[in-house]
Amino acid sequence: MFKKYFVIGAVISVGIGGFMGFTAQSQAQDGEQAKALALVKSLYLDHLGPKLDQANVFGNKAKLRKYFEDGLADNMDGEKLGFDPLIDGQDAEITELKIYPDPELPALRGAYFVVISFKNFGQPVKLTASVRMLLNEGRQLQILDLEGKDWSLSKMVAETTK
Repeated sequence: MFKKYFVIGAVISVGIGGFMGFTAQSQAQDGEQAKALALVKSLYLDHLGPKLDQANVFGNKAKLRKYFEDGLADNMDGEKLGFDPLIDGQDAEITELKIYPDPELPALRGAYFVVISFKNFGQPVKLTASVRMLLNEGRQLQILDLEGKDWSLSKMVAETTK
């Protein structure tokens, strides 16, 4: 009889330990998701300015490196791209800016997906940023890519460097 209780106790303690480990992992992931959201929000505040009037980060490599991984930051050139990928256009009259975790896929294998939605001249725009902790950046979250309806920033930057 003692043996049965011991086995049950062991299963319960392993079950609780596993649950506690999962909870700690979830809390860490939630913290990283919050940091990913904060990074993207900071980027848009820097880029559009406090009054959403396009302060623009493209002319400033230090600002680009603050937000984007090195490959994008070092090779991103608004003139070569032909448009501003952060607003998915050339000119901006941004309203209703919202930045939130992707409800369909907020995280996958250490990457966090952040949706940026807004209206530009009254037209709805929806972009998705993928953010990941990069070891070569001193363990900082950096934006790996930004995707629009039919384009990817990383692919466009790669094309401009050929």
